[in-house]
Amino acid sequence: MKKKIINLFKIIGYLLLPFLLSYMFTNTLTLIGINDYNIIKNVAVVVSPLLFLLSYIILQIIRNDRIIDKNDFKFKKNDIKKVIMITLISLGINFLIALIFINKIQRQDTLEILDNMNVWLARLTGIILAPICEEFYFRKGFYKLFDNKNLYVIISGIFFGIIHYSPGNPNFTNIVLVSTISLMGMMFCYVYKKEERIGMTIIPHFINNILAML
Repeated sequence: MKKKIINLFKIIGYLLLPFLLSYMFTNTLTLIGINDYNIIKNVAVVVSPLLFLLSYIILQIIRNDRIIDKNDFKFKKNDIKKVIMITLISLGINFLIALIFINKIQRQDTLEILDNMNVWLARLTGIILAPICEEFYFRKGFYKLFDNKNLYVIISGIFFGIIHYSPGNPNFTNIVLVSTISLMGMMFCYVYKKEERIGMTIIPHFINNILAML
């Protein structure tokens, strides 16, 4: 029982760590004289994925564990088929949801970001940084904290969806997006649970984000 309580606190701490780092980062910008809301918001868009990666690195340092395992990016003979299948399922989920709610989803947050910051910088963040940083944090980091791997799939997947909530979107849009991304997150967690190689989830995430940013 004591071990479960300690582990619960570790999970909660890991959940809160990126938000604590984000708060510290934002306050640091204010302290050095950067008070423009748009500048802070745009910088936060770029830095946010890196804070997830930093949270994962901190966890590994505390655990005295490797940040990258030797098999993380080791691909086997039949992995291309697996990656293609995972990617198609991911894209299929997105396509189906977009088709069902084609006239009801309004991504105001994305429009604001693209209107207020360099398009290529936004794409670099969404296509390169987000898949790498988020996969290490949500898939690999949470995996090491859960003894019950089925619970890991559910909790990490749902939290992955929740962090994509945006106050800039209408409520209905947020409900659809959070639910969809949570489902995708659970799928990626399931894949990582089976493979224990982060490269197997980074590539589908990467392709998914490329198409989403076009």
